[in-house]
This record gives sequence, structure tokens and C-alpha cells, in this order.
Amino acid sequence: MNQKTEGAEGATGSGRPSHEEEPCRNCGDPTPGAFCPTCGQRKVDVQVSLRALVGDLLEDQLGVGHKLPITLVALFFRPGHLTRRYLDGKVVRYIRPFKLYLVSSLALFLLVGFLSMRGVTEIGTGWGPAGEGEAATLGEVLTEDMATPEAEAGVTQAPPDPAQPEEEDELPWYERVEINTASERLDTLLEARLVRLGRMDTQDAIREILRTLLNYSPTLMFLLLPVFAGALKLLYIRGPWYYVEHFVFVLHIHAFLFGIFTVSLLAGGIGLEVVSSGLTIWAIIYIYLALRRVYGQGHLKTALKYWTLGWIYFWILIAAIPPLLIVTFLMAGA
Repeated sequence: MNQKTEGAEGATGSGRPSHEEEPCRNCGDPTPGAFCPTCGQRKVDVQVSLRALVGDLLEDQLGVGHKLPITLVALFFRPGHLTRRYLDGKVVRYIRPFKLYLVSSLALFLLVGFLSMRGVTEIGTGWGPAGEGEAATLGEVLTEDMATPEAEAGVTQAPPDPAQPEEEDELPWYERVEINTASERLDTLLEARLVRLGRMDTQDAIREILRTLLNYSPTLMFLLLPVFAGALKLLYIRGPWYYVEHFVFVLHIHAFLFGIFTVSLLAGGIGLEVVSSGLTIWAIIYIYLALRRVYGQGHLKTALKYWTLGWIYFWILIAAIPPLLIVTFLMAGA
């Protein structure tokens, strides 16, 4: 049993009992304090409830423990408040922008990954060369989907003569695809990867593609953050704001959007589509109100810049999709 000394124990931020007045249980140093000055071990109980363990994880590893509730309320219901507070130097009450972005991004992409893999598993049993639930390769499934009208009508063709060399049209579709990225070496790599994926079991191939896509999507979004901040800098180039201030605003907006998407996915998963629709409407209104609060311009100027920012954001994402797909196919199954 874990013995506790009355009057000698405090509590950590997560509620875990501490023993600041006791000697260090690791090296025996008698010096009082929350941490041992000799070995650095923290003087807390290790036999704790799951709630205390999760609290310590949030506090120690992510640094979001007691700040999380007040930060989430401000993030979701007070547009622009976190950015405004940060720019005013009032930051101690809230999770810092970069850490908030990382936590919200982690939550969203973990959920998307879980739902995607579960969906592949649930519908994968229906894939088969003859619709009998048997395992089929990705190439067989897509070839079946691209069947000609004659084949769908039941018109059969004569079997190929083994003595005759196989013509190009008789090759599987994934061996006939020609890729042109203006780089011969890259084209060769992509075609080889496509052939490998086409020969894989359908469920394994799609799972591998989704896994790789979801692995690199957070990285892509992170790399695009400076680009989005640059777009804001151009829109407000006459203002007194530094680039870093725009970057902080971008971090908060994306943390909000990731959080909204996470809640929408959860709501949609339990049949609450009306909640998802309401959150989408709130996200559209939220960004406009956040721009107004942070940059302080009038309704018309803010509306015009919001509209322009939306189109810039859209085209940046469109331009980023081809590189993401190239990386996905290059790394899938590698």
C-alpha cells in the first residue's frame, strides 16, 4: 500500500498527491521541495487514478491542463479574443497559439485516420472479383468498375492465344497508365508504385494510400501556415501589424477550424447532421468576426478582405494537392 504522511503532502495541478517535505524516494536526499535537487525526481505518488494520470499527461507533456477549459471557451465562442489577448501581452491564462494548433491538429487527424480505416474495413468485405466477398486486388476492382458496355451486357470475347504476344490493350490498366510530371525519373517511380498498388489486395492498398495521405496531410497544412500568414500580410499591408502577428492569427483560426471539424465528424458519426450544419455556418461567421476584432476595420472592408482571403486560401490548397498526391503515391507501401 502507498503510505501518505499527514500534513506533509500537497497536490499537483492535476490533483496528484505530492510529498514535498519527505526525502526523495529515489536517492534519499532529505531536502524539501517538489523536485529532488540531486536527481531531479518529482515527489509525487505513482499509484494514482486514471483521471490523475490523464491530468498529468495534459499538464506535463502537452502543457494544456488547467488552461484547457478557458482556452476552448475563448477559442470557440469569442472570435479573435485569443489573438487579441496575445497581441496585448495577456497570455498566461491561455494555451499558447502554437501548442493549441498542434493539439487541435493532432485531435482532428487522429479522428479522421480512425474513421477512414474503420470505413475501409467495413466496406472491404464487399470487394471481390465476382462480387462474392472474396479478396481482390485494387487493379481487379478498378478494372471491373471500368468495364465496357459490351462486357456489362454479357458479351464475351475470345480468350487470348498463348502463342501470341500480349498486346498493350490487354495489359492491366495500371500498367498502361502514362504519367507525365516533366521529370522522367519521377514518372518512372510513380508508374512503378502504381503497378505495385494495383497488384495489392484492394483493402490493403486503399488502407496504405489513406495511411500515407493522412501521415503527410498535417505536415502539408503546417508548411502552408506561413503562406496563409503571408496572404494576410498582403491584405493588410498598410496596417501596423508585423508578419508574426498575422501568423498568430492564422494559428488560432486553424486551431478553431480543426476543432470545429473534429466536433462535426463526431456529431455526424452519431447522426446529428444538424449540428454539423450549424457548426459550418458558425465557422463562416466566426472568421469574419475574428477579422473584425483583430484588425478593427469596418464591415465593408472586412467583408471584401474576407472574400478575397477565401479565394486565396482555396487556390493555395488546390495548388498543394498535386504535390501531396505525388508524395502519397511515392511513399505508399514504401
